[in-house]
Amino acid sequence: MVMSNLNHIINKFKGGIFSMKKTIKVCSIILCLTMLLSFAAGCVKSDGGNDATQSDAPPTTVKKEGSSWTWDTTSWDMGVWYVGDPAVDKVWDPVNVQNDKVMFEKTGLEKVEFTVPASADQEKLNAMIAANMLPDVISIPIANNQERRMLLEESGYVLDLIAIAEQYAPTFVPEIPEDMIRRFCGSDGNLYGFPNAYTTPRGKVEFESPCQMFARTDIMDKLGLDLNSFETQDKMVESLKKFAASGIDQDGLSILPMIMTPIGVDTLKWIQEQSEYFGPVIEDKEGNYIHPVVSPKIKEMAQFISRLFREGLYTEQNIMMERAESEQIILNNRMFMHFGKLAAYNQKASRNVIFNSNGEITFTPLTPVKSLSGDEPEFPEKDGKGGYFITYISSKAKNIEKTIQFFEYLFSEEAQMLQVYGLEGVQYEWKEGQNRYGDSGKFISNLPAYSEEYNKDPVASTKKTGIATMWMLRDNSFTSTLSLRKPYEEETIQNQWDRDIKDFFRPYAYPNPLSLAFNSPLLPDAGTEEAEIYSKIKLFLDNHIIKLITAASDAEFESLYAEGIAHVEKLGLDKVVAVSEQKYLDGKKVAGVDYLYRQHQK
Repeated sequence: MVMSNLNHIINKFKGGIFSMKKTIKVCSIILCLTMLLSFAAGCVKSDGGNDATQSDAPPTTVKKEGSSWTWDTTSWDMGVWYVGDPAVDKVWDPVNVQNDKVMFEKTGLEKVEFTVPASADQEKLNAMIAANMLPDVISIPIANNQERRMLLEESGYVLDLIAIAEQYAPTFVPEIPEDMIRRFCGSDGNLYGFPNAYTTPRGKVEFESPCQMFARTDIMDKLGLDLNSFETQDKMVESLKKFAASGIDQDGLSILPMIMTPIGVDTLKWIQEQSEYFGPVIEDKEGNYIHPVVSPKIKEMAQFISRLFREGLYTEQNIMMERAESEQIILNNRMFMHFGKLAAYNQKASRNVIFNSNGEITFTPLTPVKSLSGDEPEFPEKDGKGGYFITYISSKAKNIEKTIQFFEYLFSEEAQMLQVYGLEGVQYEWKEGQNRYGDSGKFISNLPAYSEEYNKDPVASTKKTGIATMWMLRDNSFTSTLSLRKPYEEETIQNQWDRDIKDFFRPYAYPNPLSLAFNSPLLPDAGTEEAEIYSKIKLFLDNHIIKLITAASDAEFESLYAEGIAHVEKLGLDKVVAVSEQKYLDGKKVAGVDYLYRQHQK
């Protein structure tokens, strides 16, 4: 700190021509400042507070053994931990809650007050910042919080985690993945927030396709159709027309030829998700960025849906349908084929696409429809490195030293296992077998008594054990590798089909290094000119895309499409594209990839 101030003074006078008298005066000023700053530096208290952390005092030279959280386990009070999820109901209780007691014994954390917002908009945190009443620790969702994260990181509200770890928890530093630092560092290159749900080198991630195509097995059998009867656009139209002409009903009620994922409030996002059936949407084979508004794949999908509409296979009822109505049609078996994302529905409706109320298989997974060029579908799946929540230590934290050491503990394998599985011999045991990734060895299996207790009353069980309540630094990629998976033949018929269906569609999912489906990082930043332009474009397209898919002919479709492109270009699409393209290039650089899509990798 002293040297940086001296350098600032020296630099200020560099390049000037001074007389000897002025030079002596400058040297006198520097000497005085040196003495004053040295005196001030010696007055800084090293009490674990912010002042000590902001100084450049070197860490203690006393050699300490083991992880930093083992060095001093005397009782301490963290202060307030803000968790930006209204559903969180965590009360720290090291006397009555099993996991809290274990963590207290391991780290000395005796007190911490959790506070949550009334709604997901984080207004409570905004009020705390405005009132200069920052909590000691802050956990907020990564998605839709880019501006808030920038405010925290660039306004001095939160601390550089690597810097304080080097000073107070040096054993933590090598445990922090380098690519995590690269992906989540601030504009100055420092790591301020620690993400959870991040794939680390010690873990694995399983990709599951977010989009699936199914059709009623019994009806397919009657019509002589099989799983490949829908794999091209022509085949899909002919198979649906064959059903429509059959007159088959459900208990006297009509059956819709197909249901697509409900459009919802974001028509552009909806059409982009459907377009992923036709392959890479926002990148060409050379790795160049294509904005969704002008993507050929999106145009082709809109044109295909328009064809289905003209054939009476995708109707006005489909277009106007809300999610709840779709779910009821699925639950009442009044759908022949499903095209889109099962994740858009509640769990009960999603499962009913596979089973009826008697547990019988009623729907068959279909080979996905392809683009006219034959490109394979590629559905973006969060790559496990996008994170879910991100956690900060604020500049007002009362005990920075112990808090960063507690972070090291929470991220340790020991604490990760405690938080997900509880205690060996109490909640789980180790058994020989395989995990979900097919690895062989010893894996964790819940004890029958604990499974019975949890299944009887999950809320009461969780309050008693504290399992899964301290997830803020959870490494799902690691803990998922530890769980024993039942042999296929021992699974229920429903779970066997769950596994089969995931395996059927998994080849079409790809690890998205930019996590586009999760965090939308390519959108213009809020408050910018480009964001305002994009908002106008979206508003226009919400209506225009509906016009496209309800066009009366191919000629009308082409005319409307050209009209739409001309309009968004007048609105300033080029400025939006420039911003998104730069974010795309920056994102690939951070992720260390040349191509976003698997088909383009060479």
